[in-house]
Amino acid sequence: MKSIWLILFLIMCPGCEENLDLAPGCSSCLKNLIRKGDTVAVWRYQMEGKDVYLLIPTCCDKYIKAFDTNCKLICIPSGGFSGKGDGSCPDFNTKAIGKELIWTSE
Repeated sequence: MKSIWLILFLIMCPGCEENLDLAPGCSSCLKNLIRKGDTVAVWRYQMEGKDVYLLIPTCCDKYIKAFDTNCKLICIPSGGFSGKGDGSCPDFNTKAIGKELIWTSE
């Protein structure tokens, strides 16, 4: 019975939050994007000499969004029903280099 109460407390605890330790040098606004969404992983790339962050959603048919260091949406390179994003950056996979996992929920 004690374990049930503990589990309920952890689920409903106001002010409790998941561990959002990001790699050094990451923009602090990424934490807010992770908290707002249903993100399971964040990958950092270099694109045209700048850091770009790809937020991977929890499940199926959701857009995978790319953000700049100020957390401004750059484009949606993949995901969605078609798997091809919204068509706003079809060349993301050829321009983005240096893939690095900087955060995961697992």
